[in-house]
Amino acid sequence: MHRSLISLLTLIFFSLAQAQSLDAFLKGAYLKDSSYLEAGRALEAAQDELRRVQGDPEAAPLSLTRAQEGVALAQAKLVQARKEADARALEAYTGVLLAQTDFNLARARKELSALQLQAAELRFKAGAISATELARVRDQDNQAANALSAAERALEQARSRLRPYGEVGVQALPEPDPLDPGKFSLEGHARLLEAQQQVREAERALVLASGPDTAPLDKSARERDLSRARAALSDLQRTLADALEAARNRYRSAVESYRLARETQARSASELEAARKRFAAGSIAQLALKQSEITKAEADRGVLAAQIELWQAIYGLRVAGNG
Repeated sequence: MHRSLISLLTLIFFSLAQAQSLDAFLKGAYLKDSSYLEAGRALEAAQDELRRVQGDPEAAPLSLTRAQEGVALAQAKLVQARKEADARALEAYTGVLLAQTDFNLARARKELSALQLQAAELRFKAGAISATELARVRDQDNQAANALSAAERALEQARSRLRPYGEVGVQALPEPDPLDPGKFSLEGHARLLEAQQQVREAERALVLASGPDTAPLDKSARERDLSRARAALSDLQRTLADALEAARNRYRSAVESYRLARETQARSASELEAARKRFAAGSIAQLALKQSEITKAEADRGVLAAQIELWQAIYGLRVAGNG
């Protein structure tokens, strides 16, 4: 345990030495996202096809139209892939930040439980408490030790999820700029454009099947294809609209939760300052001061968790719509 803690603290120190701000991290993180890279290759293929059709003097006008639409759709998919890649990178980055905070908090709680055990052992030797009470305090100390070990493992796991982006150290998150969730819409959403493209293709197929060289059964099949494509588009519009509204609500809730967490943090900071003054005056014990410090640390952790949720809600809005 002692050796693992030393290695962990060494890792944290190295991470801090290589720390990147969230903005700097996100500027390059998407380039290591496989889905984004795949979307980039798809765009290149669509552009190659457009150039091929443009260079073919025998190409039909419809072939050119389809190639142009293919490029436009691939571009929209690349934009969407970038937003989704940023959201995944944000989750990995903030996961380490929160895990580090949880580890530090678990360590502080272990220090408090060690002081409580020390006090209990002294009282037991003086005959002031029973063996049962001492055993209870020892059990609490063991639980704190187990929680510290679990927090250490969680930090290692969080680091492993960030590692595909390189040896990245995390920094405190910046304050996000306020957004107007009402300005986000589905216009230009890649999935919507793709469904609209499928409707256009079904409409074209029906037109081509309307000539005298097409059997009536084939035309009926194309009509059913068009009906299904339109129904799929309608279903997708509802699904995306629901997802966008959920993202808006999540953002509004995150803003309020962050505000409340800040208020709690301010109160705990005032209480800690008062506790430090009382401790300096000799009116409270070290244990009481330590408990106030942990209460403040818990409030700080609450602010961080709320801030992370706010950032994730922002990126969730960007994934759900265009604003």
